[in-house]
Amino acid sequence: MTTVARRHGIDAEHVKEVPGGVANRAFILGDDLFLRASPPATRTTSAKKPTSSPPPDWSAY
Repeated sequence: MTTVARRHGIDAEHVKEVPGGVANRAFILGDDLFLRASPPATRTTSAKKPTSSPPPDWSAY
């Protein structure tokens, strides 16, 4: 995260993680930027799309 902050001219001490994320992590970078970071799909299974049944076949009506 510090690399991203530095690219935007923000020092590492001005990066604060926002608590409470489940599938993502969020950070405040300085006074003006907010960053949400999704982990790689291999790191967590909670970010997977939920499975669902296919939509009904409306052509039958």
